Amino acid sequence: MAVNSLTGGCSFTAGAWERHFNNYTQHFDISFPGAGNRYIADSIIHFTTQKHYDLVLVMWSGLTRLDTPVSDITYFKDYFNVSLPNMTPAGTRYVMSGGEYGNYLDHPMAKMMYSNIYKFTSYSDLALMSLTEMIKLQNHLKTRGIPYYFMSYINYWNRPIDWISKNCDRGLNNYGQLKPVIDQLDFDQWIFLNDNKDGIFELAEQHNSFMDDQYHPADDVHKMWFDIVLERVVHDGHLVIS
Repeated sequence: MAVNSLTGGCSFTAGAWERHFNNYTQHFDISFPGAGNRYIADSIIHFTTQKHYDLVLVMWSGLTRLDTPVSDITYFKDYFNVSLPNMTPAGTRYVMSGGEYGNYLDHPMAKMMYSNIYKFTSYSDLALMSLTEMIKLQNHLKTRGIPYYFMSYINYWNRPIDWISKNCDRGLNNYGQLKPVIDQLDFDQWIFLNDNKDGIFELAEQHNSFMDDQYHPADDVHKMWFDIVLERVVHDGHLVIS
């Protein structure tokens, strides 16, 4: 019997490692470049309540990204970071910030929407919002009995206190107040490169293989990451390769 798989994420997933699942499953991807973790969670919830999927794979995005449901996108028609129709619940479109120093800064209406939020929120506040999206989706998938795996595009779990990524992520291990929230995540269902919780970004660092922006992994790294994911999925019995 064919396996229906669904992936969600940002530009580290869309048309990247996920596309190799087309060779093994009836695969559908709802990742969106610039997406934050609210869009990722809500879009997966939307699709898994509309159709049965045998396997869901999510690569979480940057923790400072914000997504806001907007019913009328008239003022955002020329803004790149707006989700496509019918991807999220209640007929809404999501306007995405792209991160603390993201694309919203180049668009007057998006800047008006997000500049004050970033002014009054700390990194801990932003990370909390993303972590609760992870917990929300985890609980949704568990409740519905849908096999799933989570990943993070980069290791923002264990980092030196002075580390900051291009996407403005920081090491969550330096924010003790977030530990009770992080402890609610079932890391048995996560796929990492190693026990340090490294992700696809660190895999690209190991092989010094990036796209021209020196941030997004190159195609060979995406294939390596897919092979890691596939090995886990097959090992756990969610996919049989003849």
